[in-house]
Amino acid sequence: MSLSISSMFDANFYRAANRDLAGLNNTQALLHFQLYGLNEGRAFSPFIDLSFYRASNSDLAKYNNSQLLNHLETYGVAEGRKFSPFVDLNFYHTHYNDLLGLNNEQLFNHLENYGIAEGRQFSPLIDLKYYSKVNADLANYNNQQALVHLELYGLPEGREFSQFFSVNYYKSSNPDLVAAKLTNIQLLEHFELYGLPEGRKSYPGKNTYQAQNGELVSGILPTPSADLSYFGGKTIANLNFFNLYFGGSQSWNTSDIQNIDSSLSEAMSDVRLNSIISQYFPGQSVTSNFLGSRIVEGSLPNTVNKNYIESLFTDYAKNGAFNGYDLASTVFDILLPKSTILTDGTTQSTDGLGGYHGSVHFQGQDGTQKTVYYAIGVYSQTYSYLGVTYSNGIPAFNEPWKSVVATAYHELNEARTDPDVEDAIRNNNNTKFLGWYSIQGGEVGDYPITEAYSYNSVFREVRLINGHGTVPIQVLYSNVIHGPEDPTTILLS
Repeated sequence: MSLSISSMFDANFYRAANRDLAGLNNTQALLHFQLYGLNEGRAFSPFIDLSFYRASNSDLAKYNNSQLLNHLETYGVAEGRKFSPFVDLNFYHTHYNDLLGLNNEQLFNHLENYGIAEGRQFSPLIDLKYYSKVNADLANYNNQQALVHLELYGLPEGREFSQFFSVNYYKSSNPDLVAAKLTNIQLLEHFELYGLPEGRKSYPGKNTYQAQNGELVSGILPTPSADLSYFGGKTIANLNFFNLYFGGSQSWNTSDIQNIDSSLSEAMSDVRLNSIISQYFPGQSVTSNFLGSRIVEGSLPNTVNKNYIESLFTDYAKNGAFNGYDLASTVFDILLPKSTILTDGTTQSTDGLGGYHGSVHFQGQDGTQKTVYYAIGVYSQTYSYLGVTYSNGIPAFNEPWKSVVATAYHELNEARTDPDVEDAIRNNNNTKFLGWYSIQGGEVGDYPITEAYSYNSVFREVRLINGHGTVPIQVLYSNVIHGPEDPTTILLS
């Protein structure tokens, strides 16, 4: 399915944006657009900007306007490409639960035909309710009218329209953009295409928590709709974890094991890093205790799936391997050796899966049902074979062991905040088993990866508060600041 010109063209907007055409009826306006307006680069929709579409998609840089519109209709919307500084279909999709089942073309049609009239927000930067509130002369405007006014008059005039972007602040904070003589519309476009990834600040305010503690990762905007909710399930404030190196001694370098054990232990017990996770344990102290590690001898299949791991853990339990451990608070962290592929359903590590966590139920020797918790991660690396470059897992760092640590840090923190998520899945997605979870964002480590514009933005080496050097981690989601929190900006008293 592809969109049509008629579904994208807005005759009322075309007339409003092009005053010399004010006397045309709808049929004449569409004909003028097809014969002249498209090639002349005239604005024809409040939802589409062909110049922005060209600028945000480098493979389309040489397309003329007719080619751009044809590409947008046939491929661009369906592929999820950016086509307007005012509309973000991905945000629109994830912001509303009733839209999660729609594809991009359906989302576009929904926004155009229903969403704008219903007052739904369709961009993290564009807030029409805020725009109408702070501009008294627009108080009686409906959302369609407010959007048209913003594009044709409000933004060029420098009016405020968002709590997270101020064109006036952005201009005054970036003298290089003033020197380049960018218009206000170009400033908004610059922020979305360049300023956001570069970490340029877009608004002056910080909330109280940010002022006293941490800030969002540079280049990522607040997304309150992705905040985690507590569903009443189990959490683990005082976590124990034990590293299991699968694949046998021949599969692991001693230095890798030492680096992983040391860095992961330090990261999980760092006071500053734990100050982020502590918000999910109100009234409790958060501790992590590294119980040690061991190499598990024996070969592995080239591809490891969840059934294999959980069957293996069931056998371990029957043989008493977990005797003596406090299973209610312990996570066994499985580390796979080089070149082993991990799968979870139809997703596999060669497609970017770094790991996951789960649980196994078994009958104890005393006849009662017990649960053992595990996390699992791949040896993330990039490698070449016959001149072709491949990757396994999330190779965020040049040294693979660092990527292993960062993924394990992600999974252990998810295991402690939502340990029984697999029981929810096993029981028809029954939310009573969930701990901290976001319907739109997933678990505490998921959304930061989803929103990241590059691995480097959320996979970091951070300095330990105790002065013992740095550790590689993946940043986690913070409800308080509504997004991935940069731990280096936290000031502890």
